[in-house]
Amino acid sequence: MNKMFDRIYVGGNWSSTASMFSDFNPADGSVWAQIPDCGVQETRAAIDAAHAAFPAWSGLSHVERAKLMLKVADVVEKRRPEVVAAIQGEGGGWFGKGMYEVGAVIDIFHAAAGANYGSVGEVLPSPHGKFSMAVRYPLGVVSVISPWNFPVILTARNIAFTLALGNTVVLKPSEETPYCGGLFFAEIFEEAGVPPGVLNVVTCSRGQGHFLHRFNGRGTIHRGEGRRSSEEVLCRAWREGCPDRLRRCRHGAGHRRGKLRQLHASRSDLHGGGEGSGAGKGF
Repeated sequence: MNKMFDRIYVGGNWSSTASMFSDFNPADGSVWAQIPDCGVQETRAAIDAAHAAFPAWSGLSHVERAKLMLKVADVVEKRRPEVVAAIQGEGGGWFGKGMYEVGAVIDIFHAAAGANYGSVGEVLPSPHGKFSMAVRYPLGVVSVISPWNFPVILTARNIAFTLALGNTVVLKPSEETPYCGGLFFAEIFEEAGVPPGVLNVVTCSRGQGHFLHRFNGRGTIHRGEGRRSSEEVLCRAWREGCPDRLRRCRHGAGHRRGKLRQLHASRSDLHGGGEGSGAGKGF
């Protein structure tokens, strides 16, 4: 029997969308679930909710945010069997892969809770005899695009530390794994008692995710692991003449086996960029 996930998670509330799309099990081609298909309106609402939640969330003490990350890990542990079943049903993975992913996610949220205690500032040397200190502050709203291949691990890795250190998130999972990489985390965070708007999840079918770039002008920081969706968001922003909107970006795909990707403007130094890539891949 197909599952029905008919709502997205925005501002601590579950809301429906005008249309749905089918979520297939790649192992046998069967329809595993029906998923909400978001558009511009839902994405705007999610980013607004993340901005609204940011002052209170970033203002919490690091101890309080750490406690909530530990609660998230506890809920994941409690729901381990159903998460493993979802990884098999939606992602086409096998039982061992599911158990590995869930175990790693629990460790990631434990590590994220501990990361709060490392952000204590650093005294820097000053050539002018002045006292100089570097202090870390939350950046704001971060948009995260997560991939399909290890949807639970790679989503957790991108959102756990981002959230634990005081940022808020708008998460768009891959259209191949919208539950494991997205709506599952919305359920977990709600059950753990994380405040509304801290994590917002929008799901959409293939070809819809490109509209995320329109909202980078509001100070949204882009962080992506999924190659197809992340590159589409970044490239559309450049093609449509708004590179200034790309405030800060991290594109996590394509680094394996010494491969690096670059995004060049029309008048950029291609030769210099190539030399930089060649030097950088050694690291």
